[in-house]
Amino acid sequence: MEEKLLIIGWDGAPSKLIKTFVDRGGLPNLEEIIRNGYFGPLETVPYVMSSCAWSTMVTGKNAGKHGVFDFYSNKFEDNSYFRKPINANAREEIELWNILSEHGVRIGIVNVPFTYPAVKVNGFMVAGMLSPSIDDRNFVYPNDLLNDYEEAKNYIIDLEGGKDTPKDQFIENINAMLEARTNLILYLLEKNKDLDVLFAVFTAPDRVSHYFWHFCDKTHPYRKNESEEDLQKYEDTILKIYEKLDEKLGDIIKKFEHEISKDFSIVVVSDHGISSLKKILHLNKYLEKKGHLKFKQKEEWKEFQKNVLNKKVSYIFGKVDWSKTKAYAIGKRGAIYINLRGREPKGIVNEGEYENLIEKLKKDLKGIKDSETSEVIVEKVRSRDELFFGRNIQKAPDMLIFLKNGYFPFGYAFELDKPNWISVNDRVDLPFVTGIESGDGILCVKGKNIKTDVTSENSRIRDFTPTLLYLLGLPIPRDMDGRVVKEIFRESYLQENPVIYEPSREQPRGRKQEFSKGNMRKIKERLEKLGYF
Repeated sequence: MEEKLLIIGWDGAPSKLIKTFVDRGGLPNLEEIIRNGYFGPLETVPYVMSSCAWSTMVTGKNAGKHGVFDFYSNKFEDNSYFRKPINANAREEIELWNILSEHGVRIGIVNVPFTYPAVKVNGFMVAGMLSPSIDDRNFVYPNDLLNDYEEAKNYIIDLEGGKDTPKDQFIENINAMLEARTNLILYLLEKNKDLDVLFAVFTAPDRVSHYFWHFCDKTHPYRKNESEEDLQKYEDTILKIYEKLDEKLGDIIKKFEHEISKDFSIVVVSDHGISSLKKILHLNKYLEKKGHLKFKQKEEWKEFQKNVLNKKVSYIFGKVDWSKTKAYAIGKRGAIYINLRGREPKGIVNEGEYENLIEKLKKDLKGIKDSETSEVIVEKVRSRDELFFGRNIQKAPDMLIFLKNGYFPFGYAFELDKPNWISVNDRVDLPFVTGIESGDGILCVKGKNIKTDVTSENSRIRDFTPTLLYLLGLPIPRDMDGRVVKEIFRESYLQENPVIYEPSREQPRGRKQEFSKGNMRKIKERLEKLGYF
């Protein structure tokens, strides 16, 4: 293939923060791309979860089509309301790498989130976060990809721990993961000189932002738990990680030039941004206040024992009287589900009551106030039909609630003995991160067919795949929801290369691998440590 393409993902890189760092001169390699190409915010998905965002990015379709909304499924475990973790098998639409493979493009995939189990492509794949281990037989394709890689034993898929890890150790772990990821990418470029496209993702920016965000936000309430010495010491931790990422970006660009081609386009992209988590809305407590949920008395609680869960998190499992509950929330985004008869294990709401209950919930939730400020904290409440569309919309939460800046909803069962439904994120005993997924990611593109020094506010994450297909001179499947971001291309290229569409493509069948019981346990523990359960 004549056109060559390098794609680097920075998971969780926020557009405003990146612009600030670039303007300060701290990221010279990214600045060179921006100065000679396109830079702009990339609007993320409405349900801001990495599994959902990356799935939308690599399919060009909304979650109502691809079917991935969270890290868990709608399959309940042992009649318990505990939902089983999922892997890439849950994604029901064809991904970018399969489309490219079918067109004969040689592609390499490294650490794109939510790609376990690795699948057959016209090239190679190293699966990303939530892969059980590097020794797992489904971690790479082909199976012998890393047989001769002497540094494989040092490779780090993702970080274990976070808030409970000593700060210096966490930073050391982040840098070790960065180094190991870069070394693998450089090795694979050297061994695969016939590549047309490389797509590699770094998760370090997301991980460091979760636990060090309060050091760069001087209004964050959690700062009161840090010494003045530490506030100064770690103030630039996030910047330093981005400087290291930028350095590695430069190394990968040089290697791509040397091994693959000197004439190529480059894309740097992120799936979402990060915002300060300052206050927590305990959504289930509020639902109980409004009569939609009923907690059991404490002496009746029965914890969900089969699965080892995060001891710091007070889950709803075993605490809810489902015979008196019409709606409940779960997870770190407070996704709201109707306790629907025939769908939930102990559902009580009939299909005929569903729409009226949705409207009643909207009305009740819109008025939530912060008792400290007396301000309404809700920006909007939306049903799934207002946010998604497609054959898998039934997998979506029934409702999502969107709060004002600094507030985020959670679907746990904290401090049920207290009357408050809002907590300040200023306590070390709470399991919450200080920076949470929120807002726009980034899209940077540079190449011979891309305008220089241009920006736009109109790119969405679902536009990523159709835009890259167009950049590579390939047709776009008609059922994609995203568009080609034409404003980034030179007029001459647009005139000479009209957008061509093709019939929809089916996802290749053959990825059947589910988590084993042992791997399921590992994945649950990893999700808990990352704050997703």
